[in-house]
Amino acid sequence: MNRAIAGIIVLLGAVAAHAEDLQVTVNRKTSGFANAQDTLKGAKGSTAAAHVQNQKWKADVKVQNRTSKDMEEMEVHYNIFVKRQELGQKVGEDKIEVVKGDSKIPVLKSQAAEAFEMSEVELHQSTLLGNVMFKNGGQQRVADDVLGVWIKFTRGGTDVSEYMNPPGLNKKHKFE
Repeated sequence: MNRAIAGIIVLLGAVAAHAEDLQVTVNRKTSGFANAQDTLKGAKGSTAAAHVQNQKWKADVKVQNRTSKDMEEMEVHYNIFVKRQELGQKVGEDKIEVVKGDSKIPVLKSQAAEAFEMSEVELHQSTLLGNVMFKNGGQQRVADDVLGVWIKFTRGGTDVSEYMNPPGLNKKHKFE
């Protein structure tokens, strides 16, 4: 009986991927700065100019099998957490946008690596021009920011591994 249980445990160990079995590398890239000028409409028909800068952010993800056995196909689900700010907002009123994506990793041979690209995210920076202030004391300079990425690897609907950067991202945000 003990041999049968040991055989089942060994079999389960061969199917599941643990965090230490996968090495995940995320290379973040930004590109495409585009400058523009925008006009903001205020109370009683007043206007103000703002300088707006847009940039594209994306990441390449490399997943390597660090074991001596091939891994079955895995589904990949990821969340990119983006802090969005708007001119005139008060500090702390930021909105968190979650950009979701999916990918698949085919059979991953022993010590082999596969790569996929995450969805592109557009980030904005805005600065209010001139001697203009918001009546509510809102921010005159704002910038969107990528707070982190969280990647889950699943097989047949069961989580087999995950990666998050920065570590502890799950303490502030939920995976969607």
